[in-house]
Amino acid sequence: MGGSRTRGTSLVATWHRIKGRRGGKRACLAVAHRVLRMAYVLLRDRRPYREEGPDYYRPAGTDRVKDKLVRRLQRLGYAVTVTVAEPAA
Repeated sequence: MGGSRTRGTSLVATWHRIKGRRGGKRACLAVAHRVLRMAYVLLRDRRPYREEGPDYYRPAGTDRVKDKLVRRLQRLGYAVTVTVAEPAA
């Protein structure tokens, strides 16, 4: 599918994200489904297409990841204290 081969788009990000878990064929079908849904919304709302970029699925920052991992450890019964590591020399 052409959408999965374009560089620097949210479609290729979708393909890579799904390919790692489900394989290439399913990822291709998922990208095609996403293109179909995008086309439907663009035609329904009569608005231009706006590319989200390749970082569309990446988390906003390290604070969210840190908080999620701390909560996960706390659910497992660990007492967690987070300190900032000093940079390596």
